[in-house]
Amino acid sequence: MMDDVSAILAPGVYILRLRGRVVFVGAAKRPLVRLYAHANWRRGEPAPAWLPTKPLAFDSIEIRPCHIDALATELERVTAELGWVPTPRAHPVIDWPKVVANA
Repeated sequence: MMDDVSAILAPGVYILRLRGRVVFVGAAKRPLVRLYAHANWRRGEPAPAWLPTKPLAFDSIEIRPCHIDALATELERVTAELGWVPTPRAHPVIDWPKVVANA
């Protein structure tokens, strides 16, 4: 049982694994929110169209906390360390300026 949950409350890089294999590496200002999204949408709930987070099947999580200004650098370092190559996203990238302009 995890006694210290502070890692999921601070910015950091998270690694999702399924049966020991890395299935996703991501970075978030609030990992708890992002992990909740991944876990719940995995159960069949539809993801909001405006949020570019894809549903993933995973059974273990590793979080590496870092300063918010170092998220991109840490993500790149962890990805290289693990040898993980991201697959193309199954959803379109959202054009936020266009979404905001049309709101």
